[in-house]
Amino acid sequence: MAYVGIDGEDMYYEMEGDGDAIVLIHGNEAHHRTWEHQFEGS
Repeated sequence: MAYVGIDGEDMYYEMEGDGDAIVLIHGNEAHHRTWEHQFEGS
């Protein structure tokens, strides 16, 4: 698992594929698996 420190907090991130970068941000009650379907087939 990869984390980056931002304002004293650790933020989890994943890198997948190549090309232009995008940032996907979920709501407060969700988690990183919210975006899992975005990466299918990559």
